[in-house]
Amino acid sequence: MRISLIPVFAALCCLMLPGCLFGSKSNTKSSGNFVSDQTLTKVEVGMEREQVETLLGAPTEKINLADGSQTWRWKSKKTTEREDWAFLIFKNESTTVEEGTTYISFDPDGVVTKCWRD
Repeated sequence: MRISLIPVFAALCCLMLPGCLFGSKSNTKSSGNFVSDQTLTKVEVGMEREQVETLLGAPTEKINLADGSQTWRWKSKKTTEREDWAFLIFKNESTTVEEGTTYISFDPDGVVTKCWRD
């Protein structure tokens, strides 16, 4: 009686490969200055520019208006790329982009008049 080693070898390979058969990887890139909802709730009408900058960090842009008032803008972007696979059967790639903009308006004296999100 002769035993074929091919099925035995194939079975051993299958037992050793599960870690290579399925997988996923993810990569996240962020840019700008993200302002969370929790942080934004701390901004109050009547605060001064310096208090806002201490709380939120430097804005992406400061927009000067003709009446002497100013609007500050914080822009942020987060891109997540994800790849999932099952060896020789399935592969899925996806990209998720989250963008946000926060605005705060100041009167000519540098006092907060309003804040909002886009």
